[in-house]
Amino acid sequence: MKLIRAARLVPVLSPALNDGGLLMEGDRLLDVGPFSCLLKAHPGAEVEDQGPNSIVLPPLVNAHTHLELTHFPQWSAGLPEPDSFVGWIKTVIEVKRQINPGQLEASLKEGIRQSLELGTGFVGDILSHHPLGQIYHDEPLKGRLFFETLGIDPERTRQSLDHIAGYLNPGHIGPMQTGVSPHSPYTLSQAYLKQVNHTAHSAGWPVSIHLGESIEEVLFTRLVEGPMVEDLYPYVGWENSLPEATGFRPWPYLVKFDGGGKGDLLAHGVQVEPEDVPAMADAGVDVP
Repeated sequence: MKLIRAARLVPVLSPALNDGGLLMEGDRLLDVGPFSCLLKAHPGAEVEDQGPNSIVLPPLVNAHTHLELTHFPQWSAGLPEPDSFVGWIKTVIEVKRQINPGQLEASLKEGIRQSLELGTGFVGDILSHHPLGQIYHDEPLKGRLFFETLGIDPERTRQSLDHIAGYLNPGHIGPMQTGVSPHSPYTLSQAYLKQVNHTAHSAGWPVSIHLGESIEEVLFTRLVEGPMVEDLYPYVGWENSLPEATGFRPWPYLVKFDGGGKGDLLAHGVQVEPEDVPAMADAGVDVP
């Protein structure tokens, strides 16, 4: 057994302790309490003193990350500052068009390194370049790895979902549980959004989706109007593939297309109505 001593111990579920201790056996946490009490109860334990300025607490959790986008020179290469949500999306697209898989791999590894260095032990990471998922085989970072998908062309989206399914067996990569991330209501056709949600819930795959992130998204799901129709769709060549207006804000829109299952992560979730909140709680979704 090992007794880890910390000048300040933060159990989170109970008050912080000065001169606290963690009693460990291998990777198992056996007890938490005042160091002197644990030492008296287990005099044979090996003591590992973290020092007079140490703070020990459980690892942090970041349930929505894009670690493959941690760092590229292009982020600071003089690109104009976006003046809108759609402008920001276009900047991300422009940067990603300029980078290669090697840069993505280095960026993901740097994101993992920074997460661990700063005390984050669990993430919900969304990955758009799917082969990079193998990096997690050899990393201690834990949580969920969501393989991102988007698109509006029926044949290409069917191939994309089949491709992702290949990554989701046996259900984990290293310590990371695998899942799927339909990107957002405005980047999947209505048919594909329904297909991904139905497939994921039937198969028991974890799901994460960007939802209710901006006013522009609300205009799109309700009326198929606004900057996404006027600017984003032409920018990516989708101007002739606009969906039908539903009259629904993001949360009811997602439900209409079989989304919002128990345990689904709805990233952002800021554009919701008061009546949406109890419905989301009843559905059992999580908003990181």
